[in-house]
Parts: sequence; C-alpha cells; structure tokens
Amino acid sequence: MKMRKKEEFQKKIQAHVEHFEQNGRFFQQHNYPHHKHVSVHEHVRHVAYTALKIAHSLKVKVDEDKLIRAALLHDYYLYDWHDDEAWHKFHGFKHPRFACDNAHRDFGLCEREQDAILKHMFPLTIKPPKHREGWLITLADKICAFKECWIKNWSYETTR
Repeated sequence: MKMRKKEEFQKKIQAHVEHFEQNGRFFQQHNYPHHKHVSVHEHVRHVAYTALKIAHSLKVKVDEDKLIRAALLHDYYLYDWHDDEAWHKFHGFKHPRFACDNAHRDFGLCEREQDAILKHMFPLTIKPPKHREGWLITLADKICAFKECWIKNWSYETTR
C-alpha cells in the first residue's frame, strides 16, 4: 500500500480516537491488557487500520466512518478480563454486549455499528454480521489477535 494511503487511514483513525477520548472513557482502554503485551487501546486501533486496509485492498465499498467507529469501539467493555472474577467467565461470548452497551451509552451508535460490535466474535456469537463493516471488523480482529499473540514484540506502533 502506498505511504500516502497509510497516512490517510491513520489520520482518519486518529480523528475518531481523539473524539472518543474527549467525549467518553475511551482513554481508559490504555489501562486494560488485551493480548499479551498489547493494550485494548492499541488493539482496537490496529483492528480499525487493518479493516480499512482490507476494504481498500479488496475494493469493498463501506462507510469508512462507521467502519472506524465500530472497529474502535468493538472492545469497549472497560474492564480487565484477565482478573479472576466470576462475571469475567466466558468473556469471549459476553464482552460484545458489554462493549456495545457502553459505546451506545457514551457515543450513540447506529444499527450498522451495533451489529458490527455485537457480532465481531463470530462464530462464537453464532449469528454472523449483517453488513460489510461487521465482516471486515470480524476478519481484522482475528488477524490482529493472531499477530498480537504469536508474533514476538509485534505492536500497532511498528506498523506506523
């Protein structure tokens, strides 16, 4: 991908990150570990970038703002799921609902964004995403989780 397009994607993502940090609890995600050494904050930015990159590479028509918003908020559950608490059991199945409820309360979500967040764990969620944005986030989330867990010292920062 051309450097100009990469910078364009990063600028679009950063604009949404800044809005979310100024108007909600998005900044708290720095405090929550996600996969190994990667915070939730870093993970969701990586998912947004990867989803945009896939859409662009495959020429998939999407609403980029909705794609970025849903990608950045798909793990907006606001707790450390590694803590040994009973309600954290089955996190993989339950966190999409927590994330969607928190995001809708703090920022308001359209149906397309809600669907993408609620179904990003497909096939665990059983029901697949209805829209392209949801499918792209689901795929990007799997790719990013793999990189974060299996590529030593990988981070979103190294892709910048």
